[in-house]
Amino acid sequence: MKTNSSLFISGGSGSFGAMAIPLSAARGLKVITSGGVEAKERTLALGADRIFDYRTEDYTEHLRDVDGAIDSLGDKELPRLFSILRQGATVVSLRGMPNGSFAKTFGLPLWKQWLFKLVGLKNERMAARKGQKYHFLFVTSDGKQLQRAASILEKCNVRSAVGNVYLLEQAEEALRDVAAGSKKGKVIIKL
Repeated sequence: MKTNSSLFISGGSGSFGAMAIPLSAARGLKVITSGGVEAKERTLALGADRIFDYRTEDYTEHLRDVDGAIDSLGDKELPRLFSILRQGATVVSLRGMPNGSFAKTFGLPLWKQWLFKLVGLKNERMAARKGQKYHFLFVTSDGKQLQRAASILEKCNVRSAVGNVYLLEQAEEALRDVAAGSKKGKVIIKL
């Protein structure tokens, strides 16, 4: 995306947004997000230009012609995201269904590429209505990218939010906390 482009991040007030927002803002993007009102000040301080409270505000009523979106919520959110994007814009999903281009990029066998193409067909068709694109992203480690991201996050003084800390003997309780969707930050197991 070009500098000054608009980017919407669904569910950006959580731990993903805490990393994605400053990285996007550092690239000169206008970042808009949705999330909880309790994290509004922190989210704006990270570089978001606007945050919609998901409990009381419907961002689809206010946004049009957004240049791109990152989906961190899943398939149920995708129709809403496509509705706010301009013609030709792209949604990158971390939680939606994989598609054929994902399978091809990962070098999966042809039969798996066709299977993923079939699975992702609904999202591809939704995108095609306005000439938009849908990409499923499976995060992999890339040393150069991680080093650049760490540098930007350090420069912006971004620290991960730490939630509950457990001893190794409490690992089962920690896993329950993660499964329940801990809202306080990252769950830590102390060795």
